Amino acid sequence: MRTDSGGGLTNKLLENGLIDEISLVISPCFVGNKEKQLFDNLLLSEKVNLELQGTENAEHGCLSLRYAVKNKD
Repeated sequence: MRTDSGGGLTNKLLENGLIDEISLVISPCFVGNKEKQLFDNLLLSEKVNLELQGTENAEHGCLSLRYAVKNKD
């Protein structure tokens, strides 16, 4: 299953061990502090370790990163 979610749903899914992969896209631009931050609502009780699985150059200078979610410490 794939979900594009905000911090609240992502937090619940990570806390319950229901996410096995995270994809992030880095865009070559800066935004001001008026924009909502990606991890504002991510309030995990434990650290979640990630392992880089792959990278890909995307359109417009973006970089796509794919991580496996590893066991929590």
